[in-house]
Amino acid sequence: MDLDEVIQVADFLSIHVPLIKDTYHLINEGRLSQMKANAVIINTARGPIIDEAALVDALTKGVIAGAALDVLEEEPVSTNSPFLNMENVIITPHSAWYSEEAMVELRKKAALNIVHVLSGSTTPYALT
Repeated sequence: MDLDEVIQVADFLSIHVPLIKDTYHLINEGRLSQMKANAVIINTARGPIIDEAALVDALTKGVIAGAALDVLEEEPVSTNSPFLNMENVIITPHSAWYSEEAMVELRKKAALNIVHVLSGSTTPYALT
């Protein structure tokens, strides 16, 4: 199934893509309008993958049932964020990535980055 087909049938849509040019606002007004009214969107990837203005609108109008957000377009979350007053939104402090395994992997990648840079080679973890 392609993304638009998945969006139309999903009860829960969990976002796990990198933030690149093609995924910026991947979840936008058009895609949110295709979702089921009882659907919940979960984002633990990167905030700008979801168009937050469109998400606020969809949640306010009942287009979708709820959202669970570990990442936001602007972090830390602004005290003026409408998400903070919405009963159908759960926000966590950008911590869903944490596990003992993730910490080990993070340390390995940091060390490999240093080795690659100091040896004059290209690192696979460079920001582009």
